[in-house]
Amino acid sequence: MFEHTFIGLDVHAVNVVGHALNPDTGEISTHTMAADPAMVLEWIRRFEPPVKVVYESGPTGFVLARYLRAVGISCVVAASSKLLRAPGDRIKTDRRDVNAILLRHGIRYPKETRWTQEHSR
Repeated sequence: MFEHTFIGLDVHAVNVVGHALNPDTGEISTHTMAADPAMVLEWIRRFEPPVKVVYESGPTGFVLARYLRAVGISCVVAASSKLLRAPGDRIKTDRRDVNAILLRHGIRYPKETRWTQEHSR
């Protein structure tokens, strides 16, 4: 029926949650992993090729997409503004978050507390 394994990712600064649809059985596999492109690739490679990956754009930018594309994985980053939203869904404000500029460049501030003098440095 399908020729590809379809994988949807929920990408955050700290972790990535992946959902893969098995084209033969319809089974969905779920896995939570660190937000390290190499770990995400390792999980994706567990599935029979070819695979197609998609995730919603956000403050983490296109770091993961570039990494996956460089090794031949088909990866689409969906524009948040083009996705359907349920009525009453809140509007994300990641673009206004100053910390998001670090995430867009693949840098994650390692401590829990931000907005300190150390964080500013």
